[in-house]
Amino acid sequence: MAKPVLLHRPRRGEIWIIELDPTRGHEMQKTRYCLVIQSDVLNKKLPTYIIAPITSKVRPEWFPIGIILRKGESELSKESQVMLNQIKACDIARFKRKVGKLNENTMTQINESLGFVLGLNE
Repeated sequence: MAKPVLLHRPRRGEIWIIELDPTRGHEMQKTRYCLVIQSDVLNKKLPTYIIAPITSKVRPEWFPIGIILRKGESELSKESQVMLNQIKACDIARFKRKVGKLNENTMTQINESLGFVLGLNE
């Protein structure tokens, strides 16, 4: 399978449309918005990226594993939620198109929630 021609390598904090299928069990599926959460040091060197899928099914009770993104934030067409309990590695061939980039305040929330999800704050 040919690799897509991207204008630049994905960077931490960017939202991309990524093809997640095939999946298994309770993994989030289909082609959807995803947040790149991997360090840019690794993004420059590796063909895989750690991402967090984004859903449009917003549930405030999912906090802190789900961070709500407002409609219009990073060009999102509707209110959405980054699902940090669904992080995974994806090959560059799954990346389709860059959509936008989250602001620093939202990335701070993401970092705090990742610490909770990964048990780094214990």
